[in-house]
Amino acid sequence: MKIVFDTNIYLASTLFDGLCLNLVEACLGPKSEQEVFISKDIWKEFADKVIEKRLGDKAYLPILQKSLEKRAIWVEPVEKINIIKDDPADNKILESAVAAHADLIITMDKKHLLKLKQFRGIGIVHPINFSYMLPKD
Repeated sequence: MKIVFDTNIYLASTLFDGLCLNLVEACLGPKSEQEVFISKDIWKEFADKVIEKRLGDKAYLPILQKSLEKRAIWVEPVEKINIIKDDPADNKILESAVAAHADLIITMDKKHLLKLKQFRGIGIVHPINFSYMLPKD
């Protein structure tokens, strides 16, 4: 399955132990059957928020970056999408998912992305819904 994580999933995985951290680690793990896609825009937004707002443990940034460089597939969106007018920054998630030909976007954005439910055949789900799809140890 081809997945794009919203920036808020990476942020939550940095700030808290639990669901988002487990999902990111599981999907980026060496035994994962998932393909995680990320763009430079998503990474930049994540890193900027962590650094500028002094969120979480900054030591996690290079660990996550190394994991993403090793296991994630980096995409460079070419199509500009302007569906989400209230928060145009959210469009980068849709752009990355389209560029990746993703099956799924995983997000906690209830105001914009989750309301869409799907975009061009790409499902948009909350991480709790996706966690049920992962194989149990």
